[in-house]
Amino acid sequence: MGTARIKIKYGDIFKVKISDNEVCYLQYLANDINQLNGDVIRVFKDRYKDEDTPSPEEVINGEIDFYCHVFLKRGVQLGFWTQYAHSDNVGDLKKIYFKNYIDSFPCMTYWHAWNIYDSKLIEYKKLPRRFQNAFWGTLFQPSTVFHKITTGRFYERKNIADGDPI
Repeated sequence: MGTARIKIKYGDIFKVKISDNEVCYLQYLANDINQLNGDVIRVFKDRYKDEDTPSPEEVINGEIDFYCHVFLKRGVQLGFWTQYAHSDNVGDLKKIYFKNYIDSFPCMTYWHAWNIYDSKLIEYKKLPRRFQNAFWGTLFQPSTVFHKITTGRFYERKNIADGDPI
């Protein structure tokens, strides 16, 4: 027996079961060539009872918790989220910026900042103020995204992705 083929398209909304009776939602927005062609998602802050059935418009009009990169299909296969609905409204993607800190050698540390529609990564010795609130640009495992949804942090230990100082 093989696994069922999972089809996803931009705008698909996924349901994330946080506890026995609480869920939240995330939406697939785009793919980012700058981050291994990872799926870009936005996760919404609003929590619902498991039996609630909010409309797609109600879900996407909620407050956004964070944006990140993840392989959505793998998250479905592992049971972290299930397909729920679809909305063509994915917001203004040109306003979403990501950042990464590269620390490969003691003398070679720098930042990258980018928008998913600009294939040019910009390199900075010091991250400009305009990118201070950019979202972390790592391609996360589905379990790490689920951890962020349920705890508010990507990782248990202090780390730069959760805003801890370098």
